Amino acid sequence: MLGATRGQSAEQEEVADNGDEGTPLTFEPITPHPGSNANEHLEDDGPGHSELESVEARSIKSTRSLTESLIEEVYENGRRYANETYAMPNDEREQTRLNICHQYWLRIMDERLTTAPLDPSNLRYVLDVGTGAADWAINMAEEYPAATVIATDIAYFDLPETLPPNLEIEIDDVEQDWPYTKPFDFIHIRALSGAISDWRRLYRQCFDNLRPGGWIEVADWNYSEITGLEAADYLNIYASAIRSAHETAGAIRDTDHLDGNMLRESGFGDLGMTNLQCPLTPWRTDSAKWQTVGKMSLVIFVEGMEANSLRVLTKHLGWSPESVRDLIEKVSAELQEPGGKPQMPFYILTARKPMAKPGSTASVGEGEGGPGEQTEGAETEPEPDQSELKSKPESELEAVPEETPDAMELDLPLRTRQGPTANQSQAQWSRCARPR
Repeated sequence: MLGATRGQSAEQEEVADNGDEGTPLTFEPITPHPGSNANEHLEDDGPGHSELESVEARSIKSTRSLTESLIEEVYENGRRYANETYAMPNDEREQTRLNICHQYWLRIMDERLTTAPLDPSNLRYVLDVGTGAADWAINMAEEYPAATVIATDIAYFDLPETLPPNLEIEIDDVEQDWPYTKPFDFIHIRALSGAISDWRRLYRQCFDNLRPGGWIEVADWNYSEITGLEAADYLNIYASAIRSAHETAGAIRDTDHLDGNMLRESGFGDLGMTNLQCPLTPWRTDSAKWQTVGKMSLVIFVEGMEANSLRVLTKHLGWSPESVRDLIEKVSAELQEPGGKPQMPFYILTARKPMAKPGSTASVGEGEGGPGEQTEGAETEPEPDQSELKSKPESELEAVPEETPDAMELDLPLRTRQGPTANQSQAQWSRCARPR
């Protein structure tokens, strides 16, 4: 927990004060996906055979050997996974959920891709860690066409046939040593709680691979911080079980990595925290924006409970798939109980690598105009000691258009992608293709 670094935001107070205003809202309850037949993918050639062939046919560029484990297809309990260990699925259902999640983050951030104060004229190399379906990376590459955007993930997803020419997408394990040869100007990490076993090591690698003055942004949330339910018995069981399972797996699911001290220990300064208290159902009748956020939250949360729990609970705690799905149904009903006003904080933490002292040797190939090897003995200007993070109130974010959809929709085109590019005819996943 962040303690004093996560004080109640202005938006959080507004939710508490204004929740009773407006006309009571009615909406159709969302039910969890029933799940698919665990054997539906088991054809004569074995599970994942056709998908594996399609991956091999994508002309994957490589500067390392593309090992079979990187494109492995594992089917468990009706879900597809990238390998034998990673907790989250990478099937079509999960890709749809991730697409909605990206639109959700855009909505709560008022269509902004980041809260970091980036300088477009000095933005050359961007890294998206754990890119998932790559929606953020695609939008970032479109918004900053002069920058090279590299997006990495341990699993692959089906991508659009055309991608921005300045976007490179790689299959890579971010917890291994990073072999990048040039420093980044911005590193983006979102919703990786439970996926990283050693956040301190990850932050050190981020620091070593940023140019002096470069920014990092880390955004996340946690089930255990949901409040406002009429009853939360099953939610508490669910959150506790997930945490126990992830502890057994070695990658704890919480928001302790958003403690600014971890970034300070790695050398970062100029820390800032944005705390957005978001409704999880459309009970906010006083605000069209937050009512829409509530509708999106409900879809993401209900559909995401199985993705976040099915493998870890069956693999590490010995639960049956039926017991997992039964608990999910009960949590879903609890969430949508009439009279409840569920909400959950979403945290966005930013920090900057200090600038090098005048006359000192710049780090990581600064003279080459882009990301390079770390130079020994580089000195940096110390940042002033800060006892707590600077809180960015929600009021600083620009208001979105007051539009409320007539019905809950899965496809909310809040940010439109640009059309096909001439230089890239099909999506390609590369294995560690580095910026030149």
